[in-house]
Amino acid sequence: MGQTVTLELPSEIYEAVKKAAADNGQTPAVWIACELPRLLAAQQPFEDNGLMPVASLYRFHELAIDTGITDLAEQHDHYLYGQSMHDA
Repeated sequence: MGQTVTLELPSEIYEAVKKAAADNGQTPAVWIACELPRLLAAQQPFEDNGLMPVASLYRFHELAIDTGITDLAEQHDHYLYGQSMHDA
């Protein structure tokens, strides 16, 4: 058995939902009901204390790429902003 929920959304969010729903030939209510389970499934589960786990923070290094630049940390101002290099 389903439950009824009334939402109060900021205007810009409602307009985005309304457009997405119209693009799919749905009403905003139907679009939310269809999309919410998918969005929730993509979320990481909460821990018993209601907080998001921090494990993904410890996997941040997996996003790193090898640039081949061996002095990137020491000369980041040069590579990011074009400042002249200095002796580290």
